[in-house]
Amino acid sequence: MSAVDDLGGDELTDLASGEDVDDGNRRRKRAAALLLLAIVALIIWWAIMQLRTIPDVVGMTEANAIQTIQDAGFEVGGLTRSSQTAFEPGTVSNQAPDGGARRFLGGAVSIVVAEAGDGIADGDGTAGPPESSGLYDDGLTLPPGGEGNGTPDYVPASPPELGPQMIDVLGMTESAARAALTEAGFTFTVDYGPATASAPGRVYYQNPTPDSFVQSGIRVSLWVSTGAPTGGKPYPQPPIPSD
Repeated sequence: MSAVDDLGGDELTDLASGEDVDDGNRRRKRAAALLLLAIVALIIWWAIMQLRTIPDVVGMTEANAIQTIQDAGFEVGGLTRSSQTAFEPGTVSNQAPDGGARRFLGGAVSIVVAEAGDGIADGDGTAGPPESSGLYDDGLTLPPGGEGNGTPDYVPASPPELGPQMIDVLGMTESAARAALTEAGFTFTVDYGPATASAPGRVYYQNPTPDSFVQSGIRVSLWVSTGAPTGGKPYPQPPIPSD
């Protein structure tokens, strides 16, 4: 007599029922795993569908740029006006993130709009901030004109006669630099440009330079990094300060 023959009817029934339960559990686990994979795939698909390409609005008028950004599903996160550019007044001279970048719908795009002023064009047609003005170099002031041999007359100026001393905001985030300058009583302009050595959103150039004595009421020029240069676009660049 076999081992199966030794089992009674009730025992055979219990064994079959146990196998059915195990089989049902396995089927439920497989179904749950498939459902989880389907949910993950759906989330990934939804995220991909939310990505859009940021339009390139550099060179557009302010109104057209704003409308283009909004039509693409993005928001204008910040609008700065700057006269230190070679672009036509009223047109967009820079944007962040760059046109062509992929971002989620509803993301913010910041633009810089050119205005009439004393922008200086560099040799390649791009623009940079004007040369330093209102600074006292090494405690000396330069009066208008010179006499004698044609060289300027330098008149010593003692620190008590100088204006406030410029604070250092290099390396700060844009918001931190704005807050520090406002607290110190300075007005300022903000421009944006690519910078290899600075993280995006960090100040990589300021004019007047840190710790210099400046004229009261002078406006500080800040440049904030948009990341490493991508090439192919006439982004404004600040000049390299001379010693």
